[in-house]
Amino acid sequence: MECAKCNATVENKEAKFCPFCGTPLNEFAPPPSPSKSKKAIWIGLGVLTYLLLVIGFVARESLAQVLPFLSPSNSARAAKLAPGNTDLFLVVNPNLDQVKNFARIRDIYLSIPEVKDAFDDLRRDFEDEFGLDFNEDVKPWLGREIALIVPNYSHEELYLLAVSTTNMKKASACLQKVRQHWEKEGMAFKDRTYQGVEITVETGGSSPVAYALHEGFLLLAESEEAIEKAIDMTRQKGAATLAKNENYKKVMKKLPANRSGACYINAENIPDIIKDELNTDFPVESLHHLEAYQGLGFSISFTGEGVRFDYSLAYDKEKLPKDLPPPEKVEKTITLAPENSLVFIGGVHLNYVMEKILEDIQKEPDFKDIDAEIEYNLGIDIESDLLSWLGSEYGLAIVPDRDGLLGKETHLGMLAMFSVKDIQKAKRLMDKIADLLDEEGFVSDSVKVDGKNIKYFYDPYTEAFMLGYGFTDNILVIGSSENLVKEAVTGDGSSLADSNTYKKAFASLQPKYEGCIFIDVERIVDTVRSNLDRLDRRSFDREVYPFVKPLQAVSYRQARTDDNFLSGTLVVFVEEPVNFSRKELSYEL
Repeated sequence: MECAKCNATVENKEAKFCPFCGTPLNEFAPPPSPSKSKKAIWIGLGVLTYLLLVIGFVARESLAQVLPFLSPSNSARAAKLAPGNTDLFLVVNPNLDQVKNFARIRDIYLSIPEVKDAFDDLRRDFEDEFGLDFNEDVKPWLGREIALIVPNYSHEELYLLAVSTTNMKKASACLQKVRQHWEKEGMAFKDRTYQGVEITVETGGSSPVAYALHEGFLLLAESEEAIEKAIDMTRQKGAATLAKNENYKKVMKKLPANRSGACYINAENIPDIIKDELNTDFPVESLHHLEAYQGLGFSISFTGEGVRFDYSLAYDKEKLPKDLPPPEKVEKTITLAPENSLVFIGGVHLNYVMEKILEDIQKEPDFKDIDAEIEYNLGIDIESDLLSWLGSEYGLAIVPDRDGLLGKETHLGMLAMFSVKDIQKAKRLMDKIADLLDEEGFVSDSVKVDGKNIKYFYDPYTEAFMLGYGFTDNILVIGSSENLVKEAVTGDGSSLADSNTYKKAFASLQPKYEGCIFIDVERIVDTVRSNLDRLDRRSFDREVYPFVKPLQAVSYRQARTDDNFLSGTLVVFVEEPVNFSRKELSYEL
């Protein structure tokens, strides 16, 4: 044996002390044999495996519900069930972060009694229709992905709904319960097998239903053929599925990865769909630019601010019109819009769009006669008097206004803004229009404010204000009240671009954009509600107000990108209503 301290070999097996260093020999033990070491390893592995099995057995139900939500939401498994040239693919597949954000919005709405009552009614209708209890019969097997597959827009019998499952056995039990419920209602079913998959079909009804469990999905359709095609996609080696389609992949990749759902539209088929749906008199040649579109994608996300919608349109730049103007930005009109604007819509390339519309109209056989009649009666030539000076940028603002053209009935006003590339031509056109209004008897008044000319028009009988216009910084401003026009032309009023609500609404959106929309929902709701009489307000408070009160604002921007995409984002801001309760409405109820 060997001394544990000096490693000397001790020949006497009965020695109690090392003859070389004096260390007691009972303080060391012989090393384990290789066979015993291996045995200990296998025992350890066995214990570890047993523990894992126990943990898996105990937690399998929870894991089945949680793990699917941890995977990336930009990968839709149901895309492998769809043909590569599918017209439309809609999928809902939130991850854990999206579920958390959705829960915040859900809780905001369910805290409102009227909304909760409506939700409970929907749940009861579901249970009555299918004979199910959602928490007991559906939730235990429901996965995180639900998809609608529309292979061909014209053939509804091929539409397919795919619902992912976490437990095929429980999903089967749920289907059996539904079947028994419907059989009691007089419906009949038959079962058949296709490529080893059992398909159940309802027979005799006016709207047949077919369903099957396959590849971790519950498949629902109006025909057996739709389910068979989905099975074929998974069984055929090298099948051209939507998941492999290049347009689908690049469009979906462009959308936010952290999303709750998405929709893909095969844009290459859009021209044919439109031609089929429209009557033969429609000038389909005007749709030639649609041939440049390859794929269109939409997505919905739940964020800390509210609900976000994104879209991306992939296009072939070579198929777009060669004279398409380069990207521009909405800049001037937003600074002229009043701070209290309820709605603002801004964009660019108005002159280009108007020119293209005129080109299409000029192809009509009656255009020359109509154009000649307009010029004869009004002295205005559309092309030389309008399009020759019209610029690219435009804006439209809707504001609260009791004094203007629309104020007496709607309490709303309007401010339209158009950029001008030739201000002298623009002034000549407006002078022609002013002369025509004078000939019709309208009362006009010209004023100069801060060195800028403004023209107002009034009703000759009531002397009520009709409209006014003026120019500022190569922008033509037309408004429905004196104050709107004056503040926009002189710049005396507060600008929407400087308001906190507007800044917050666009803080998370792209800074470069060719079009934008802003809607102050909170202010609109309050404006509408304040203008209702007592009876209408009571109905509004009961049927509308609880559902729109959490909505604060809507913002939207779009822009072309350098990688041949047109992208846009719309955000709906949702916040918990401050001091909102039935007590708030009690004075009416």
